[in-house]
Amino acid sequence: MVCAGVVAALTGAVVMATHARQLAATADAAVSAADVFQPAMPGATFDVPSRPGVALQQVAGGAFVVAAGMRAAPAVVVDLCADRTQPARRIAPVRV
Repeated sequence: MVCAGVVAALTGAVVMATHARQLAATADAAVSAADVFQPAMPGATFDVPSRPGVALQQVAGGAFVVAAGMRAAPAVVVDLCADRTQPARRIAPVRV
């Protein structure tokens, strides 16, 4: 019984160590993810606002649009054909 407990503890330690190594490798990759944009605007820097919203930031080579703390709403399906088949209903206004 004691041997099985030791084996289980060692297996858990190996699993946790493996996951920790994978997380460390992922964190290193995330730090350099912005390097992809360097050819478009070399040396440009931008700030992410602490409050939710969209910000336009001008830099020497162009501009950044930064959307922070926001989530996209689910898509809305509007079937204009189905609205036309019921004459008593008005067509829903579509604003894009």
